[in-house]
Amino acid sequence: MEEAELKMRCICDHERRCAEILAARVLQKPQMHIWMILIPIIFVFYLNDLKKYKDGRDAFVENYLTTRKRALEEAAAIIKEGRDSQLDSLVLQMPEEARQALKNLLAILVEHYRSLLMTTGQDYKGLVRSMYENFNSYSSFIDRLDAAERALNRRLRPDLEKSEEGVADIFSAIEQSSREIQQAAAREFFT
Repeated sequence: MEEAELKMRCICDHERRCAEILAARVLQKPQMHIWMILIPIIFVFYLNDLKKYKDGRDAFVENYLTTRKRALEEAAAIIKEGRDSQLDSLVLQMPEEARQALKNLLAILVEHYRSLLMTTGQDYKGLVRSMYENFNSYSSFIDRLDAAERALNRRLRPDLEKSEEGVADIFSAIEQSSREIQQAAAREFFT
């Protein structure tokens, strides 16, 4: 495996772990109770709910990673082809009122990934430490990323609230948990 592919794999693996942690925090896993074992038919319902949870978690992770995968692919193409970023083509499927917010988020991610792909390191932690050099520098990136994600969520929220209940609570949980996960990773990388 060539160096660029190895770096991309490290980045993808890190993003997937973060998405899985986020999904575990945001989605409620069905709880098993002792009486479920005593009444087998209820246990069947629990297993059904558990399958729905796992399917929902997997869908959440994949949907969460979509933007990050597109940004990583764009960053790799910029390096490989020596071209400028083509973010406009990546935001066309978004509602018009959210396109600029998504474009801003993608710009931050593309620059981050491009920089990581061009630096040296054996794993994601090594890439981040090589690129950002200290906690404050990386924390500044996290702040910019967090602000861009919140701006995109503010644009998407009104349309989603029309069709789904509890959207505000879900967005709030995602935003808070995402920031906590990123900050925990930053502390781990620079301690």
